[in-house]
Amino acid sequence: MTDEKWLEIIEQIKEKFKVESEETEPVTITHNDGSETEIGIIESIVFKNSMGLMKLSRKTTPLVEGRDEQYHKRTGVAVSKFIYSKTEKVHSIEAYLWNERMENWEKINVKGAFTF
Repeated sequence: MTDEKWLEIIEQIKEKFKVESEETEPVTITHNDGSETEIGIIESIVFKNSMGLMKLSRKTTPLVEGRDEQYHKRTGVAVSKFIYSKTEKVHSIEAYLWNERMENWEKINVKGAFTF
């Protein structure tokens, strides 16, 4: 999903529904030494519609181009490291519905069935 299409969907949500909140959070990876690196972002919008409280999230991360694996025969340890693209991004979208009884977000299957 392109940036333009995502912004168009956000504008449609704001026009049609009551927006409860908008959030952004980083996507991080943890290295073997315990350090973390920010590689992407998750943008979320929470709104109320006829089904109840919904959350739509868009995750943007770099494209994984490969994997670098190093094996240490003596210790029997393998270290994997993903190789990320410097230019290409991957966008994924997920929708959630708030479950009042369980008090958590339940993922909705959005393939071909979710329109605004």
